[in-house]
Amino acid sequence: MGMNAADRRIAALRRTAERRTRLEDSLRNTLAAQREQHAHAAAQRDDKSAAVQSERELLLACHERIAQLMSGSKAFALAEMNASMRHAEIVADRLRVAEGELAMLEQAVEAKALEVAATLRAIANNRGRIDICKARVAEIRRSVEAAASDAADEEAEEAALARMRINARSVV
Repeated sequence: MGMNAADRRIAALRRTAERRTRLEDSLRNTLAAQREQHAHAAAQRDDKSAAVQSERELLLACHERIAQLMSGSKAFALAEMNASMRHAEIVADRLRVAEGELAMLEQAVEAKALEVAATLRAIANNRGRIDICKARVAEIRRSVEAAASDAADEEAEEAALARMRINARSVV
């Protein structure tokens, strides 16, 4: 027995829904990996942010030390002042490097967040398509059942009319 058009459409829609369900599984695996990468990038950013803050505090302490030496509140040697200034320059350089690294890590975290958002959208769109396929299958089934019911009603009506004609002939 061959498949009629409705059966073929239902089979095609089911295959599409199954394929999209497999795609959803793949997307969910991708999402899990992306979330893990995002969390790792965020942890790196947080660590670097703490290091930047530590360097800022150290630079502030260096500047305070230099200010104390220059205020004349206590005696100091020129060598001590020069060493303090060189130390402040080194700390400032490290801070600039750390701030650059922090900016790159912040961009990486943002990029990972965008990847996660794109995958979530893809999952939602795919789920919507699966739901549309399932709704279309149900709609086709309802129309097939309605057509079958109409055909059965028509056959019953024709049979009743035929009986009435037979009864009418037998009465005459």
